[in-house]
Amino acid sequence: MIKAIELENVQNIKHALLEPHPRFNIIIGTSDHGKSAIIRGIKFAIRNDSDIDLLNWDAKRGEGCSVAIEFDDGFIVRYKSKSKNQYTTSITEGPPLEAFRKDIPEDVKIVTRMNDINIKSQDDPYLFFQKSPGEVARMLNKSVGNENIDIFFKRVDKIILDSKRRKATLEETIKENDRKSKELDWVEEANKEIKSIDRRIDQVSKTKDKIKSLEELVNGIEYNEDLSKQYKEWLFVETDFNSIKKQLDALLKMKDKFAELNGMLNRCYTLIENQKQFKITLGAENDVKKIFELIKIIAENKEKRNQIKNAIQTIETLSNKADMLKTRQKKLKIKHDQTLIAIKVCPTCGQSTAGLKGEGK
Repeated sequence: MIKAIELENVQNIKHALLEPHPRFNIIIGTSDHGKSAIIRGIKFAIRNDSDIDLLNWDAKRGEGCSVAIEFDDGFIVRYKSKSKNQYTTSITEGPPLEAFRKDIPEDVKIVTRMNDINIKSQDDPYLFFQKSPGEVARMLNKSVGNENIDIFFKRVDKIILDSKRRKATLEETIKENDRKSKELDWVEEANKEIKSIDRRIDQVSKTKDKIKSLEELVNGIEYNEDLSKQYKEWLFVETDFNSIKKQLDALLKMKDKFAELNGMLNRCYTLIENQKQFKITLGAENDVKKIFELIKIIAENKEKRNQIKNAIQTIETLSNKADMLKTRQKKLKIKHDQTLIAIKVCPTCGQSTAGLKGEGK
């Protein structure tokens, strides 16, 4: 239910705030007093429907027109200017909704829950009276939500019809298969004969296998008799062979031990060489230590030499300063004597300075 409508800069309406009655509302008035502007503004906000420019004729440059509608559980705001075209709703998160033409954003549909049937103006045809009975039924079903039920039953009817067609096709196929199966009754008798022949063939094959096994057994017995004769001849040779094999095994063990000892000897030689190299390295290391000690002593001497050199420079500097001070002292003494001669009286003792000749008293 709409609780309030606020229009701003909509055609001849500069600003208007309407609070509709909860049951029934009729807008009346003389021409050019904003009746149609209100309906156009509502359509503009709810259905995004406006084929004409709604901006107020006296609006300033850069201004836009807006329509805000408050519902029981939300609101929408439709705003349009030369640079902006957007929606704001109570459920929209983030920036306003933009970039649409004649479409209606999903958030607006959710908040308003209204369509063209809910909004009629004086220019629209009379509801239901200029429609066919079928169209009226479809509109009523759509308004109360029965449209989905009709769609569902149409789909069910289509499924039932398709099922009947498939059933008829399957029944015809079953009849055809029964007819063909009766024509092939002899096949079952033929299968029984074929199975009986297969059993006889299996029995013959098994008998052949048994005969072949017996022949192989007889041949094996004869072959084993020949082998037993050969074994008896080789028994005498086996004793000598075993004795030679034991000696060979002992020789191989001794060879392995010899190789192991030889490896140990080589490792000893390596350790000796490493020890020599280590001694050489130790000697070199002692020399290096001595060199480092000499370098350290040289560095210390160099430091001391620098300190002595700096001290000499300091003494020379002080000596030069002393000479300069002596020279300055002489000049000051001469100036002092000249001053005493000029004033003719010593300011300290009060005696006459007429006898001075450039030397102070």
